[in-house]
Order: sequence, then structure tokens, then C-alpha cells
Amino acid sequence: MKYYLLAPNQKNFARYFCCLIVLFGASFCAYAQKDNPFRTGFEETIPSKILGQPRKIWVHIPNSNGGDKTKDRGNYPVVYVLDGSENFNTVVSITEHMEESSLCPPMILL
Repeated sequence: MKYYLLAPNQKNFARYFCCLIVLFGASFCAYAQKDNPFRTGFEETIPSKILGQPRKIWVHIPNSNGGDKTKDRGNYPVVYVLDGSENFNTVVSITEHMEESSLCPPMILL
């Protein structure tokens, strides 16, 4: 006795094929997530005299300052993230959590 995943007759094959086409077509209408990026700060461009070209840096202002670069509400310690292209979002999340838990003061991240 042989067992088939799909029945060998044409009627069942056509039914499976139509279902596959409908599911494939419906996948184009589905959205996994909206284009709403996680905001961790803003990007600044500064000139580099040594390299002779502009360099981009990411800046995170503490939530206690409203996360706004134009407001001036006190002095904060600064954390320089040397591998920011890889770990900036992670370090921002950790420092925000520690600040909310009163484990560290609010900090500016560069």
C-alpha cells in the first residue's frame, strides 16, 4: 500500500494548485509591520580635519530632556560608544532601562 502526500489524480492536484496560488497571491497583500522605525536619537554630520571628510555620528539625548537637541535642561554625563554602528541601539535601550530603574543618571550617548 502506497501513501501519497498529494493524491495522484488530477482533480485533487488542481485543487491544491489553486489553493497554493491563492495563498501566494494573498501574501502580497499582507504587511508584517509598518514603516515606523524605532527612534533612538538623531544623526549629526561633523567635519573631520584629520580624515578630510564629513563623518556621521548618532546622538541620543535623555528622555528627561524630552529627547530634543534644542532644549537645554542641565548637564548630563556623556557615554561614547566606539562601535556605534553595531551597538548604539542596544546601549540606548540599556541606559534608558537603567535610568527608569534609578540605577544610573540620565546620559547623553554619542
